[in-house]
Amino acid sequence: MDGEVGARLLGMNYLIIWKLKLGQHEKSIGQFAQHGHNTQTLIAALGVKGIVVSSSLHALGEGRGFITAKVADIANLQTAVLLLSDVYDVELVQVLTDEESARALAPFIKK
Repeated sequence: MDGEVGARLLGMNYLIIWKLKLGQHEKSIGQFAQHGHNTQTLIAALGVKGIVVSSSLHALGEGRGFITAKVADIANLQTAVLLLSDVYDVELVQVLTDEESARALAPFIKK
């Protein structure tokens, strides 16, 4: 199954919080520039399938940022994290959209 299709069909949403490791600023800038200043392209270049970036934000001047992504298989996300671990520390948080949260809470809402 194609990674993007798999993420749409089976996707879990993740907040990916990244922070540059000490001394990795130049390497990070080089990686980002090499892939067209596009996080999705950088992840795709790792050869990891099933990760579709929804948004990517960079904290101004702090060497850290936030990515939201749909992930078809958490093992693929872990592989991407390991491949980038020489440059970044990464925290993964599974999250729900407002719509998913509303469905999950529906049984608990009193009518």
